[in-house]
Parts: sequence; structure tokens; C-alpha cells
Amino acid sequence: MMMMLVLVVVMMMMMVLLLLLMMMMVMMMMMMMMMMMMMMMMMMMMMMITVDFRYIYIYIAEFQHIRRIRTVGTGATTSAHET
Repeated sequence: MMMMLVLVVVMMMMMVLLLLLMMMMVMMMMMMMMMMMMMMMMMMMMMMITVDFRYIYIYIAEFQHIRRIRTVGTGATTSAHET
């Protein structure tokens, strides 16, 4: 009788482990998909970077300090012209 109970418990544990492995595989797949999406978004941003860079730098400067806006703005314009 005890052996039967032990076998049932082991079977249940194996089933739980299999489910956990399946969940891990699904999570890994989701993470890979998210990484691919992020890479695609970065590529799109790089394509449109010539116009947006100035505004992005100005926003960052506003978040940090008001004094830095001029210097950061000039750096953004020069970098945009270089690219």
C-alpha cells in the first residue's frame, strides 16, 4: 500500500516538473520575442535618428538641469550634422 502511495506522489512530482519545464520554455520563447521586437524598434529609431536626436537631447537636458540645455543642444545639432 505504501509503495503505491509513493509511486503516485512521484508521478505527481514528475508531472509538476514537466509543467514547470514547459512554462520555462514558454517564458524563454516570450523573452526571445521581446528581445527581437526591441531590436527591431532600435533599428527603426536608428533609421529616423537624424531628426529626433535634437528633441531627445533637449528633453534629457530639461530633466537634468536647465543650464545644460544650450550645451547639450549644440552637441545634438553637431552630432546630427555629422551623421
